[in-house]
Amino acid sequence: MRLYLSTFESGYQKMISKDFDFIYSSKYILMSYFYSRRLSKKYEKECLKLLNGKNKDNNLILDSGAFSFMNGKGSTEKEMDQYVNDYIDFINKWKIKRFIECDIDALFGYKKALYYRNLIK
Repeated sequence: MRLYLSTFESGYQKMISKDFDFIYSSKYILMSYFYSRRLSKKYEKECLKLLNGKNKDNNLILDSGAFSFMNGKGSTEKEMDQYVNDYIDFINKWKIKRFIECDIDALFGYKKALYYRNLIK
């Protein structure tokens, strides 16, 4: 069984200080793209270094954060299209091995969810 530590990117300020060693030593990390895309420029380098290391070791799962995105602002289909394209760019840029696609069929219907799934694939 693998236990993935989450909320790493939303607590990055604490991580960089005294708690960083604890977070960094955690073997498995679950990251949300929704929060990761807004990393402070001050801590971005350290967080992305951690992301890259965990991804390289195959110990990272990147969640799309689509639920948080839609919950936060009641996004339109056009906004969701842009969000998914940005998510894909992030996956490709950092060569993310394990990622979770967007299950948004409850809001935009099965056809759109399938479209996003194929796009991400």
